[in-house]
Amino acid sequence: MSQYPGVALSQLDELATLSAQDKFPVLDVDEPILAARLKNVSLETLGIFLRLLEITILKRRIVTASAPILSSDNLVVVRLAVAAPVTLTLPDGDETSSDPLLPQKLTVKDEGVTASVSNPITITPFSGQTIEGQSTLAITNPRGSVSIYYVPSDLDWKVIYG
Repeated sequence: MSQYPGVALSQLDELATLSAQDKFPVLDVDEPILAARLKNVSLETLGIFLRLLEITILKRRIVTASAPILSSDNLVVVRLAVAAPVTLTLPDGDETSSDPLLPQKLTVKDEGVTASVSNPITITPFSGQTIEGQSTLAITNPRGSVSIYYVPSDLDWKVIYG
């Protein structure tokens, strides 16, 4: 029995076989993913399989002003026409991943090349949570980015790189 509810071991085995044979489908990441209908393999099962392999399907969301980050986001790009400060508010970290052993990685990227010390992209955690023990994290370099993941036992987002 799979440790993931609703995911049959046969489905994970099928995906592992396809992956080993380099027959894994290419998925378009800029559009909602409608692929992954491999012999009744659900998107949830595919997502679990890819996270087990440490592969992420990036669904890029473009923001043009301050905005909340959604629990379903894994790549948020800031694209401003004119340089200005931007604040992105993280969701409750407890809602970003159902499995603490497979945390969801979140990346925030300045694609508009407007981030600077005077116009930062400020990331603010959900109430009661922190980012590496701090109340905010700022991207201050043009084309800068940061990747983070949530650790429930610490109520803290950890920086992977940035």
